Amino acid sequence: MLKTKTIKLYYIVLALLVLATYTKIAYASKLPSQPTSLMQLEWLTSFLLDLLRTPAFMISLIAAIGLVAIKRPASEILSSFFKVFLGIVIIMAGATTIVNAVVPLNDLFVKVGGFKGVYTWEEPTAAAAMQYLGFEIGSIFGIGFLLHLVIIWFTARRTPFKYVFLTGHTMFGMAGMIALVLNNYDIRGWNAVLIGSVMQAFYLTVAPAMVAPFIMPITNNQWTLGHNQDFWLTVSGLVAKYLGNPKQDVEQMKFPKGLEFLKVPSILTAIIMLPIFFIFSLLAGPSYVEAKLTGGTNWLVWIFVQSVMMGAGIEILLLGVRMFIGEIIPAFRGISEKLLPGAMMGLDCPTIYPFAPTALMFGVVVMLIAVLASTFIQMIIKTPFVVLPNAIYIFFVGASTGIVGNKFGGLRGLIITTLLSGFAYMFVPLLSAQFLGLEKLGMQALGMSADNGVWAIFYGLLLKVLLGK
Repeated sequence: MLKTKTIKLYYIVLALLVLATYTKIAYASKLPSQPTSLMQLEWLTSFLLDLLRTPAFMISLIAAIGLVAIKRPASEILSSFFKVFLGIVIIMAGATTIVNAVVPLNDLFVKVGGFKGVYTWEEPTAAAAMQYLGFEIGSIFGIGFLLHLVIIWFTARRTPFKYVFLTGHTMFGMAGMIALVLNNYDIRGWNAVLIGSVMQAFYLTVAPAMVAPFIMPITNNQWTLGHNQDFWLTVSGLVAKYLGNPKQDVEQMKFPKGLEFLKVPSILTAIIMLPIFFIFSLLAGPSYVEAKLTGGTNWLVWIFVQSVMMGAGIEILLLGVRMFIGEIIPAFRGISEKLLPGAMMGLDCPTIYPFAPTALMFGVVVMLIAVLASTFIQMIIKTPFVVLPNAIYIFFVGASTGIVGNKFGGLRGLIITTLLSGFAYMFVPLLSAQFLGLEKLGMQALGMSADNGVWAIFYGLLLKVLLGK
């Protein structure tokens, strides 16, 4: 009886996700006026969409369903729901603290280098496209995820495609990319939804499995990453494996006794960021920094606070990861045993950060060098547009790549793969722009890199061949 109720609850949640995904935007964008009943339905679907697109809600519900499936007590289910929710909120708080600390570097980069160009970031680009392609993006997001779950149900027990993609913001960014590519080839409305949902499901299924051989050894075979870094992390793992030396593990580096405090991730982060902030603030000019960034605070004090704030963000993020992982792993066993037999999790990139905090910071530093060098190279060779340095990429991509590169290639692998990844993230947008068609929507100041850029090229070329355009 409990199993039947669990399965019914599971399908109700999924059905609500689909309903919430496309009904809201369909009514909002297609109807000039709406009766009260339709307005109420729109409010309800809007509420459900926001509920289920919020990572904390979505994954907490999955954890609760997993525990119900294995007949755990109600108190344990409720406790796990809130602990998973709280863990994700703490992770988000840590990530927000890190972002708030590093975002001023974007202004400093532009001021020092005189850069003018395209800012690549997947989620804001997809969000900006919602006003033009809201129906398509919302529908691809929801229906694509459902198709992904159906595929996993069939493949998890027999094939490597067993990982449930659980990173909501990445799914949203990918749905935006797919809708933009389809729109670039004049495919809109339900045609775009049908084709795009298949594309979305294919990506959600393939990407976590592709990167799994390079993430599972890091997480002790407990989960992989479901993230828009999956493609380049796979490349990084392969390169590090063949060009690196895993015996040079930076996590095993021995510090002099007086410097052992540098093993604390937050302290190491703050110390590394101090000279970075100082150099770029000095080059931009203390008067500029105090006028535009510090709110009147002395620029040297501000530099110290920003650097320590980033270290604090690391500590908060790692705390949230530990709490989240401690709850989601036993809860997901119910999903893998009862609802999606053989399935495993594809989680957000910060979940691997606690395993190698020193490699994390080495990766960030090397990524910074690669990104700044890429921008100057683009200016020198006069590319069609210049990709602006993105401090958020520098941290999160540098961190993940550093960990993978170090795991399979030690210090040498870390340096080679993070440099490669940095150049790739900065030059892929030059290649993917023609397939996204952002200029058609007046969005030429935005762009996409990471997996989104690579898959935009793949899907764009596929459509070009099939349509003969």
